[in-house]
Amino acid sequence: MFLNLQQIGKINYYQKKNGLEIDFILNNSFAFEVKKTGDLININKLNKLSNQVGIDEYYLVSGNFIDNEKAIPATLI
Repeated sequence: MFLNLQQIGKINYYQKKNGLEIDFILNNSFAFEVKKTGDLININKLNKLSNQVGIDEYYLVSGNFIDNEKAIPATLI
């Protein structure tokens, strides 16, 4: 995923001291968290952390299907 995003723009990583993280931040505008098995709890955590750093667009990339507009199946990438 990193190589695909890198072709689009600038990639950053964010981690708080308590360990919460965002795997990829694209052009300081889009946050992506990647999980082998994601769930709605991961989406809610990403929402909260993204808002704290001023990012409105966020997505969970997951190996399993999640019926949520903020979830992207990893098979599509």
